[in-house]
Amino acid sequence: MSISSAKGLMIPALEALNALGMPTRIQLNGSRLISVSSYSSDDSDAMVKIPEDLGSAAFLQFLGFLVLDYPNFPNDLLEVAVLHVEACDDTATDEDGEWDRAMIDMGMDAATRRAMLTPGHDEIRLRATPRHWVVETLNDRYTFLRSLSWAIVRPELGRVRPVSRTGLEFDRSVTPTGSPGRARRPVPLRFPPSVPLKPKDILEELDVGPDEVLLLKGGMEARLNLAHSSDGRLLLGLVALVPPTDYAQQEALVYFTLQLECAGKYAEWARDRSRDRGATAATLYVVVPREQLADAVTIFGDELKELTWCNGLVFPLPEHLHGYQRAQMYWGPIVATSSAVMERMSARGLYWRALTILKLRGNEVAMPLGLTIPRLGSWNQHVRAAVVLI
Repeated sequence: MSISSAKGLMIPALEALNALGMPTRIQLNGSRLISVSSYSSDDSDAMVKIPEDLGSAAFLQFLGFLVLDYPNFPNDLLEVAVLHVEACDDTATDEDGEWDRAMIDMGMDAATRRAMLTPGHDEIRLRATPRHWVVETLNDRYTFLRSLSWAIVRPELGRVRPVSRTGLEFDRSVTPTGSPGRARRPVPLRFPPSVPLKPKDILEELDVGPDEVLLLKGGMEARLNLAHSSDGRLLLGLVALVPPTDYAQQEALVYFTLQLECAGKYAEWARDRSRDRGATAATLYVVVPREQLADAVTIFGDELKELTWCNGLVFPLPEHLHGYQRAQMYWGPIVATSSAVMERMSARGLYWRALTILKLRGNEVAMPLGLTIPRLGSWNQHVRAAVVLI
């Protein structure tokens, strides 16, 4: 089966399907019901429908696609789904109607589109484009199914594909590389005042010391569980944002936060996008020696906005920003504007000064920490990590 014909499976308009001479019968077979209590701490009687085979039409339906009965599905349907989404228009800005139309073109079902437009998540959703969040959702749902391998006939098919805010795929090894860095004299960082206080049991479990920093990352539980191994190594390529990102135009970055509210927003956003699929969200807690953050490059103000503008639109960096290309770790605010909105702003003659900064309650600025994968690899012998359900 060719990729071009596979893309046709996703087209929701029956007229287009008929024009291609393709069948229009929805395939509802190949699924099974399992109890939520069989894979989570939820002791309710709730059931969730999952595909029996990750090479089936039922798998594509679980991902959120309007799927057709087709006789010869390829082995990696996740790749088919991602290729289709990447081929679709991705110019939606901040209007819900534009987002809905973009997701219809991508072949997403009504439930997925409603979940993507759930009220209360606009500040996170609008930082990126429909393509980015659709591919993130596909990855989340696929990884959730992989965590249920005991209930699936062929759970080994497919692989997670990291995706950037602009939706461009980047083939990066899941396992970070890099050698341990040289010891550095600890340098106090200007962390925001709301370094979160965690529940007592989590703090005791992680045993956070005075010379250590607690970093947080919210997301889908199944993906975060894959992000660190039983021997303590961080395997965060699965949750990396690929270039271009706010801070880097050429390097994939993994983002953490020190702020509980910020991590919680991303965890709740992941949960609400796939709540009807039975998936659960969590927060990854990583305890890092403070000295490991001593080489973080801080960026604020106009330089932050100009760097984000150039990276989002893939413009050459002006000379005074070249130093940021060599950084391995970044710390500072992030903008609340997607690349699609930047393109529309640029077409109207606006410039980077018009960008807005993402803020939390009480007008507090969201302050993530972004690291390259090689830099993150050097942490492996220094960190402790745990995944906690929200």
